[in-house]
Amino acid sequence: LGLTSWRLDVADELPEAFLKALYRRVKRNNPEALVLGEVWDDASNKYGPEGRRDYVSGDELDSTMSYPFTNAVTDFFTLRDDAIRFAYRLAVLREHYPKPFYDASWNLLSSHDVVRAATGLSGAPDRRSMTREAQAHYTPTPENAEKGRKRLILATAIQMLLPGIPCVYYGDEIGMEGYEDPLNRCFFRWENQDADMLGFYRKLAEIRKHPALKSTDTEFCECGDMLTFTRTSDDSKLTVTANNSGSAVRLPEPERVLLSIGYDGSDLAPHGFVIYE
Repeated sequence: LGLTSWRLDVADELPEAFLKALYRRVKRNNPEALVLGEVWDDASNKYGPEGRRDYVSGDELDSTMSYPFTNAVTDFFTLRDDAIRFAYRLAVLREHYPKPFYDASWNLLSSHDVVRAATGLSGAPDRRSMTREAQAHYTPTPENAEKGRKRLILATAIQMLLPGIPCVYYGDEIGMEGYEDPLNRCFFRWENQDADMLGFYRKLAEIRKHPALKSTDTEFCECGDMLTFTRTSDDSKLTVTANNSGSAVRLPEPERVLLSIGYDGSDLAPHGFVIYE
């Protein structure tokens, strides 16, 4: 049938012997095939009925869906964490995971199992505090909806340009909203798309071809609600600065700006970002 790679739902509920046998068979058919598992937590220290799981050992999974990344991004952009804590949480994952495993992590912001990013980042009430009926009828204020939109674009810039594989859940690229399953599975909104947001997604996808991203070398420079990281490879460098604070900040004039929101050459507006060389 031409199938090569596999994404395994709830991999932590599958027997370890089965995962190892499947991994061997997939790799025998195609050594370049990917076996990716849905594991919600840090995959390096998960325990099951058989004891500590071997997800990161190289004979069960090539990588996992990175919900720890999702949670870190969400907590930063909803101000539950600052940039220092955000960088720390990613550093812990990078320390725990073998490099090939970390580099192949699926970095996602939304999925069919969680509240859509545009809703969660708008400051919507926690899903556990609401009935399904209340979730279905929830509408953010125009101010909060715009906040969620801006935060989603910032979060996507982080998702696209940090090490790992950005996994875009359909509809995020046009700003679709929705609480938990099944409200996050609505039909794709062919009408009334957010064309500006779609344009930013396309530009960010194009920037992923930048030579600085050939390496996974990443350095964070974090301060409060300002997040800055730099990717370097050989003679190339790419820097991303995201302002999640409530006020504008002054930035040194970069040599060459590749993409920005809310940046006038000197000041970066609240919920703005700039990607520069």
